[in-house]
Amino acid sequence: MAMIMAVFVAPIQPVVGDLHGLNTLKHQPAKVAAMEGLWETQQGAPLKLFGWPDQEMEKTRFSIEIPKLSSLILTHSLDGEVISVVPYVSPTFQGMGATSKIVFLLIVEKVN
Repeated sequence: MAMIMAVFVAPIQPVVGDLHGLNTLKHQPAKVAAMEGLWETQQGAPLKLFGWPDQEMEKTRFSIEIPKLSSLILTHSLDGEVISVVPYVSPTFQGMGATSKIVFLLIVEKVN
């Protein structure tokens, strides 16, 4: 019974996952930027597999990246533009580290 279910559901999962990601990019772009670890808007943004976020420098140190894959996944184009989290951060939070700003944004987004 489980194998029959897997035969029908497994091919649908990538399509549903892609649609969910596109919906999240459209309605919650700050969340996508935070999940992708994007400190600046990029065309052809890489997919970061691992890294150490540096709040003061606002960059990801020691990151392992696959070039242009984030743009391909999010925009269906190798040179698609992926917006950073910076446009969503209010200037009143200048004293906060970038990670704190992102967490604050996600909390506010959840409440609204």
